[in-house]
Amino acid sequence: MSLILQLLNSVMPSHSRIFNHFEWAQDQVTTLGNFKMKCKHCSREVSGSYKATSNFFTHMKRHHADIHQVLKEPLLAETTKVKPTVHRYVNPQQAAWKPTDPRQQVLTDSLVNFLTHSLQPLSRVEDPSFKTLLKLAQPSFVLPTQKQLSCVLLPAKTTSLHVTISSQLAKIQGLCVTVSIWSSKDTPSFLGITGHYIHNFKIKHVMLAFKRIDSSANAESIVLFYQQVLCRFGIEDKVVIVVVNHASRKLSVTLPGLEQQYAYENDNSAEFDTNVDLTYLPQSLNCFSHTLHLVVQDGLKHAGEMSGIISKANSVVNYLNQLSLESGNCEGESKKQCPDAVRWNSQLKMLRSILKTNQSDLEQFEIPDKLTMYELNIIKDIVEILSPFELAADQTEKDSQVTASCILPCIRGLRAEMDELSNTYKSQMVSTLKASINCHLTKYEHEEAFTLAAALDPRWKLDWCTVEEASNIKQILTNKVSALAMTITETSTADELSSPPKKRSSLFRFMASDSHRLQFPTATATLSQVESYFSQPSIPEDADPLAFWEQHQVTLPQLAQLASMYLPTPASSAPVDHLFSVDCKAFQPEKYSFSNAMFEELMFIRCNGQLNC
Repeated sequence: MSLILQLLNSVMPSHSRIFNHFEWAQDQVTTLGNFKMKCKHCSREVSGSYKATSNFFTHMKRHHADIHQVLKEPLLAETTKVKPTVHRYVNPQQAAWKPTDPRQQVLTDSLVNFLTHSLQPLSRVEDPSFKTLLKLAQPSFVLPTQKQLSCVLLPAKTTSLHVTISSQLAKIQGLCVTVSIWSSKDTPSFLGITGHYIHNFKIKHVMLAFKRIDSSANAESIVLFYQQVLCRFGIEDKVVIVVVNHASRKLSVTLPGLEQQYAYENDNSAEFDTNVDLTYLPQSLNCFSHTLHLVVQDGLKHAGEMSGIISKANSVVNYLNQLSLESGNCEGESKKQCPDAVRWNSQLKMLRSILKTNQSDLEQFEIPDKLTMYELNIIKDIVEILSPFELAADQTEKDSQVTASCILPCIRGLRAEMDELSNTYKSQMVSTLKASINCHLTKYEHEEAFTLAAALDPRWKLDWCTVEEASNIKQILTNKVSALAMTITETSTADELSSPPKKRSSLFRFMASDSHRLQFPTATATLSQVESYFSQPSIPEDADPLAFWEQHQVTLPQLAQLASMYLPTPASSAPVDHLFSVDCKAFQPEKYSFSNAMFEELMFIRCNGQLNC
């Protein structure tokens, strides 16, 4: 057939392009007389001959006007280089998709996700250029109107997400609720309520409510709104603990000597205090990560002569980084830790990068103000004193990982490290850090939710606590297991019980001492779930505790349920910030004249868009 097409093209060179849009009909006898060809665009058959191609052109004119227009002026684009118009590629007669067409539904849902994720004004769908873009991309797509979006599509999406969330929450035993306020002098204030729970042994974060608040907001109104949200999702009796976080009071603790350099960054989170004490909420406790930074802040107030040395070290790193940029060598060891982070733990990494650098290598550079050996020793002392707090922050500020169970081991580890350092450093900074740990962090040790979270984390179990505490914890867990179901006895294998203890990292090395390694009775053929669990050795620190409970949900069913209740609590605001993608510049509903109700609905869809409805 290709030979006949070549022959046709040679006979009719001026019309040969028409045949690019047709193919031979099936079972068609290919002769140079009359024949039928099938349109490649609509599969209709058209009769014609090599002498007359008018039928083919007529078909294109009636059914594919855009293509016919191009064929009508075959040399126009080539000779005059006229820029093609949109209308040349859009067929006005192409059938529009029906509302029930899956393609229409998928694209409509994608449009809703686009508008909500970027907080676009709904009037975007009335923009002529936006309409033209979508018409060119998919002529059959029927673009919904602004009224359809606000009155039908967005409410339907909200309802669907609400049903999905409610369905998941109905299946769980308990969850943690986070109540956060974002406020600053430049943007409106917002109240966010999020839920954190374990579903299929994965931590899930959902936004339960988002509300714009003003200066008239008080503790009573927020508590009432909080209770209404819990009632709306039917989780009044499932809340294990409430973590409160006031973003306007979020600390940007810097090392001494760097305060002025990062004053602008700290001003970006300028505080506008709404004077609302969120701890009035029942079962509430402040975010652990925030409190940990308060402890470090207290210690840094007594940094003494360290201020000038840290500022000098920062200048050295800036100088070396500038040399790397100028030489084009921005990779490898020549590039020091970038000092542009505003938080103390990131700046500590910058100081550590100087200590790791071979001092003989630094001599080859003409650094304006080089660090002396005495100053390097001071930097070494700072790094050694603050490293345990850095490890605690890294351990508790992870997103979508179990962190609540790390709070008490971190507190005990910090105490042990400060006790040891106080024997080496007779400084006010170390003594202040010790006192601040007792002042700010002791309250977390008295919270049952964090005690049970640590015990139910197979990485720690009871290695972090005293014998008396371990006995009390085991009794509490035994009572809770009995409340969930009758005590179930399970068989433990000898292999599990004979595994050697795991090596601990520096912050948790206190657990490896004989005084903290608890001795339990030898396992018998049948043990209660609690005794069976604690008789087994801890798993490695880098292992996933949820994977452990997924593997043991059959042999330790009630304990697995309790683990799902106590392990999802976040120790920091990282999961909440990630969920909301906090950016004050985006949280300006007046920019697009959103009503409060519309903005709250958009945020609900935006934050829960990862759920499958």
